[in-house]
Amino acid sequence: MKQNLSLNKILTNPNKKLEKYTSKLNMLNHHAQVTFSHIRSFLVNHIDSSPLPSFGLIAQSHNKVITKTKLASANKLSEIKICKIEKGKSNILRSVPSSNHKLADAIRLKRASWAFTTRRVNKDLAHSIAQPKGSPNTGDLVLARVDTIGHHAGLQLAHGRRKVMFEGNEIVVAYGNRYASSQFEALLPETMGPCHLVAGGGVASRAISWHNKITKGPTHITPIGLLLDANGQRMNLNDFAIKPKYTIKTPPITIAVVGTSMDSGKTQTAAYFARGLIANGLKVGYAKITGTGAGGDTWLLIDAGASPVLDFTDAGMATTYMATPEEIECILITLVDQIAQEGVDAIILEIADGVFQRETAALLQSPVFNQLVGGMIVAARDSMGASAGVNWLNDKRTSPVLALSGVISSAPLQAEEAKTALNLPVYDREDLATASTAINLLDLSQLDLNKPSHKTDNTLHAVH
Repeated sequence: MKQNLSLNKILTNPNKKLEKYTSKLNMLNHHAQVTFSHIRSFLVNHIDSSPLPSFGLIAQSHNKVITKTKLASANKLSEIKICKIEKGKSNILRSVPSSNHKLADAIRLKRASWAFTTRRVNKDLAHSIAQPKGSPNTGDLVLARVDTIGHHAGLQLAHGRRKVMFEGNEIVVAYGNRYASSQFEALLPETMGPCHLVAGGGVASRAISWHNKITKGPTHITPIGLLLDANGQRMNLNDFAIKPKYTIKTPPITIAVVGTSMDSGKTQTAAYFARGLIANGLKVGYAKITGTGAGGDTWLLIDAGASPVLDFTDAGMATTYMATPEEIECILITLVDQIAQEGVDAIILEIADGVFQRETAALLQSPVFNQLVGGMIVAARDSMGASAGVNWLNDKRTSPVLALSGVISSAPLQAEEAKTALNLPVYDREDLATASTAINLLDLSQLDLNKPSHKTDNTLHAVH
């Protein structure tokens, strides 16, 4: 008998208090959203033979009972939220407006794992998620689901920790291209369909080739939607970039670390060279101008004592592959200018990949680069690579090469071959961290720095 009572009959019996139903209804209140049918089923299946009071959707008014007409209308709502029921109160149920989808999106974004590439983004400005339609732009922020774990099983988070990913995890990353000879070449997808996580620092892209050592292939992800701000506009890394000011007419002494290839020892060279300069009592800044957004290089230089430590993500780029020479120059000037404003004595720049890589080659031949940089340390893997790299740089009349370092320094025979062929010193990490070696390299760079200071160029403002 009691199983067949209709909700309308329940609503017409105002004689019994609600205390005995409060605990069970509060149990339902732990769920964020409940459909009207769930509530109806609970009432029909859990009442006893005693009459119930007026039990309907009561909104705002303390004693106003919703009529059968309003109840029928409410039954059509797709979502109902149960308010906490307190003894003696009648505001039991409250409908959730459709606009609260944005609130649900915002909560979902806060629960997601935000990658290193998003570290400058103000998360509080992410109000909603767009449907995955159209084409992404470089730097667009996207909420994505991890589908299949491949080469990248972890994600470098914005605050530094490496998160172990599981299938089904939701992550916030940035769209971009990637060039990494030891890992992936990847291009910006043409659609918002499934794609790949091609960097542990958080880059969504479409992998088109990868090194043979990568047996699992790339990690597969599916975009859930682009991030939107309160005005419904796409959120992009460039929205949070350091804005170029160009206030420093004479930059500090600047030395660049370049390499003959990926994984030739550039970042280690930069970190230990910074230690040597700091041992001389100097304040040292660091910037990585090109590459793919990842936290390892940044954290190593911070640990080495450099400050400030910046990279191209601070200038609004998830990666620099496929960027124009003007965009790369703008990154260079913006970061050097920002570091110079901190009152440093010297700046160490790192240029990604090898000298033959497209963006690297263009930057090394740039008049802007050679106005700013007093000298270079070349990190190489072997003597032949060192010879080819240094000769190429000399032919292009770039800033002078001051010394060799990197992986080659761990092989005495390779180092000796390079010294003989190029008449350049080869320093290992411990050498670079020595105060005397570091200050000697700094002095050499000043001897060759007979160049005008960099000028403000309005065209750089336009491309940023």
